[in-house]
Amino acid sequence: MDNFYMIVILIAVVILVLCLTGIGILMRYQNAGQQYPPTANTCPDGWTTIGTSCTSPELATGINYGTAGTNGYSETTTTPRKATVNFSDGYWNDVCKKKKWANKYGINWDGVSNYTKC
Repeated sequence: MDNFYMIVILIAVVILVLCLTGIGILMRYQNAGQQYPPTANTCPDGWTTIGTSCTSPELATGINYGTAGTNGYSETTTTPRKATVNFSDGYWNDVCKKKKWANKYGINWDGVSNYTKC
């Protein structure tokens, strides 16, 4: 190969590496200050909203009931196998409190149990 073609290929490779490095740096710091996930559900996954409270599914179904037992995490109990928690209460305004509660009892809550700013 001619010396000219080798110089052109070398310059092209260097420019490609510099461009890819710049794009990588821009992508890395694009959303650095944002929380993830940006929104949270009102109630844990599989729970139902009743007024301002969230009611757990039946214990027998095992769908996101958690590991607390019959009434280990509820404020009130509507039946022996369901729990109701009022997350609109002022105590629950902090997402980190909700995350700690959900992780403690093994409850999946999209936007809370995977929150990254605590």
